[in-house]
Amino acid sequence: MRVAIRTFGNLRQFLPEHAQGAPLIVPDNVPISQLLAQLGIPENEAWRVSRNGILVQLDDVLSEGDEVNVFAPVGGG
Repeated sequence: MRVAIRTFGNLRQFLPEHAQGAPLIVPDNVPISQLLAQLGIPENEAWRVSRNGILVQLDDVLSEGDEVNVFAPVGGG
């Protein structure tokens, strides 16, 4: 099935050509954690994940056409 993923901050390094977003083909009923693993994104670097604009847990299962946003931790001072 097709999903779209967007990464923010230093997580762009895990997408082809360091793009911010990309369409992906994933198996049916795949949890978000498996999507992150497929891309090589360590779970501890995925500070917040949203699916279709709603914050979700990593064990939530994706559906056809979902849009996933993955946010890196932000530091500052």
